[in-house]
Amino acid sequence: MKNCQMPKITFKVYPRNKAPEWLLKKKDKLEKKWHKNSFGKRFIRRIMKACNLSFPSDIVVKGINVIISKYSTKKYGDLVGSIAPTEPTSISLYARKKDTQRTLLSMLCHELIHSLIWSNYYLDNRRRPISFFADVFADELITTLLEEAIVKSKIRKINFTRALDYACSETYLKMKNLNRTKDYEKVLKELETFFTDSRRLIRQGSDALKERERVLRDMMSPIPLTLDEAT
Repeated sequence: MKNCQMPKITFKVYPRNKAPEWLLKKKDKLEKKWHKNSFGKRFIRRIMKACNLSFPSDIVVKGINVIISKYSTKKYGDLVGSIAPTEPTSISLYARKKDTQRTLLSMLCHELIHSLIWSNYYLDNRRRPISFFADVFADELITTLLEEAIVKSKIRKINFTRALDYACSETYLKMKNLNRTKDYEKVLKELETFFTDSRRLIRQGSDALKERERVLRDMMSPIPLTLDEAT
């Protein structure tokens, strides 16, 4: 991983001309730390090493934009950051006035892990046949565990309770908001096809337990997973 190329990280605030002064200061402070003594490069290298993945060349060329906005309960609910699986070069962070630089780095670490995983997984925006229900949970659980390991360095310091609870809450949020996505009808169609096949297979010797396994194995995962973005 030492010689792997890394994408350039660019920090911005939104809205550009109306962001509060405290948000601009947080962005400037984070940006300064990122560039000081090659901290950012070392941080990304730790992420790649922990994941044992490298950013694809097109991501390295494009770079990654980190857009920091003022947190709003009405707009973002429980979200602290987001990134779309098909747009791994654009990260959004939703900052509160009380957030420390360490908190913002943890948020950024989480989304960079998503970016790294999804830029490899959804290469060329091709959707692969994976379990929708299991994938939603697995994405958030492994990303949160890796974030904890990278930020805290030692396994004994990892908050496994937080990782499990966060994965559960994000899975619930994504499932809850699925009916507001453009992929909802696609999932319903797949469900109809699945159950039509399931009835036939049961008549031919399958059973409810086998079909339970098949629904986890065969239901496709839509992109995106939430309203517009996945966290």
